[in-house]
Amino acid sequence: MSFYNSVFTESELKHFLKYTDPYPHLAGIFAAKEATMKCLDTSISLTDIEITHDMRGKPSAVTMLKKKAVKVKVSISHTASTAIAVAFLTP
Repeated sequence: MSFYNSVFTESELKHFLKYTDPYPHLAGIFAAKEATMKCLDTSISLTDIEITHDMRGKPSAVTMLKKKAVKVKVSISHTASTAIAVAFLTP
């Protein structure tokens, strides 16, 4: 479980528990965190990025940079064996 705690926040882990097969969703969130890190072009911990979902299930990434909350738009797609994500930083 230490691997999961080093990558995912408690809120993200709770989100996955509602799925019968959480692994494709975990892979998608991991991909979104990696895309967010590259989009922000800074070195931060994966647990400093939280992928949230709105009421319709639309994902976004939230992190703190220089004591300011930064929200990044993300798109996640996955199959049973493959996951991909794209991150967009808007001004």
